[in-house]
Amino acid sequence: MRTFAALGVRNYRLYFIAQAVSMPGTWMQRIAQSWLVLQLTDSSMALGIVTACQFTPLLLGGLWAGSLADRMDSRRLLLITQTAMGLLALALGLLVVTDVVELWMIYLSAFLVGCAAAADTPTRHVFVHDMVGRETLPNAVALNSTVVHTSRMIGPAFAGIVIATLGMAVAFFINAMSFLAVLLALVLMRPQDLHPHPRTRGPHSVRLGLAYVRGERHLVHVLVLAAVVSVFAMNFNVTLALLARFAFGQDAGAYGIMSSVLAVGSVVGALAVGSRLQPSKALVANAALALGGFMAVLSAVPTLALVYVVLVPIGLCSALFLAACNSLLQLGSRDDMRGRVMALFSVLAFGSKPVGGALVGAAGEISARTAVMVGAVPTILAGAVFVALARRDSREGLDTTDGAVTDAELPRAPIARPSPPRHGGGRDRIAVPANNEDQLP
Repeated sequence: MRTFAALGVRNYRLYFIAQAVSMPGTWMQRIAQSWLVLQLTDSSMALGIVTACQFTPLLLGGLWAGSLADRMDSRRLLLITQTAMGLLALALGLLVVTDVVELWMIYLSAFLVGCAAAADTPTRHVFVHDMVGRETLPNAVALNSTVVHTSRMIGPAFAGIVIATLGMAVAFFINAMSFLAVLLALVLMRPQDLHPHPRTRGPHSVRLGLAYVRGERHLVHVLVLAAVVSVFAMNFNVTLALLARFAFGQDAGAYGIMSSVLAVGSVVGALAVGSRLQPSKALVANAALALGGFMAVLSAVPTLALVYVVLVPIGLCSALFLAACNSLLQLGSRDDMRGRVMALFSVLAFGSKPVGGALVGAAGEISARTAVMVGAVPTILAGAVFVALARRDSREGLDTTDGAVTDAELPRAPIARPSPPRHGGGRDRIAVPANNEDQLP
């Protein structure tokens, strides 16, 4: 039962169900958008440009989006971003069904979706904390991860069926409608049961956020490791395609099976994090080390059947790593800085994917197995270094998730404090620590 503890919180339960409805639609749109570009152009370059359009806003504007998440009410901001993404999906569907869509329109749509997602991503991280509080946060993060990875299995398969039978536009329309579930869940939530974070005011919020992170060693360690692993190891869309096509001479069917097997392992890994009360630096470091080790094995396996076997622990380790990083960073951040810390994590872990994809793709020009090893070796080295750091911190009593009590040398920034939640009873509420005042600048 501990694995699903966060579902006991009514607001989070609504959010979880809504995400389970909406997230497969998001994956449907990604597949449909890529297929639409290929239909219009037959160009892999055009497909790469669409991906760049969608990730560039996060890479360039992620830190400012994190500042916005710290300044605004999370629930209200999510209502805005989710509405925007739903309307953009609807607009693209209308362009397709009326047969007026052109390539530049897809580029523009992808860029605007990326802008909305850049603001949406750190806000969702902060809002999970607002819904469940510190005690249940790791479990809620892990359950979110299970939804993402399960959707990664369901969404693309469903997209293929819909596109083949009902047409491209229907996939976009289904995604647009799926956002209604999230909007309805946000409206039905009880604001009095939330644990709103202190909101910041004043200029230089991004600079203050960077200065705060720089002064917190436990945050720097996790962010650096997340950056290395994400750039080199988390490019499965590239490495698996190269293995299927060039190492084993298979078609897209084998690539699809590889992706599904990887997702199965990811769901198991996310649930494993959910069963733990508190993640640790040692867990994150060992997950990275194991991920690199299994990738090294993957680069050498001689048969396709063994590839499927090895992909299960690779998916498990990758989900374990990302979910544990997420929880550690949120629990180790000061309440008024959480949005900026999670925005920096999003930039390093997800905004860096185009860079990592280019590096691994270049290595793939030598061979598919070389591309996998290029991801494995830096991950093993980084994991080994951080295992040693985690052991040192454990000896010093620092391997905890309570790093938020350390004050960085920051200029004073005014805090807009929310009124305390009304106590209407129930076991779901997590009290805000009485010494929270001492944690603010």
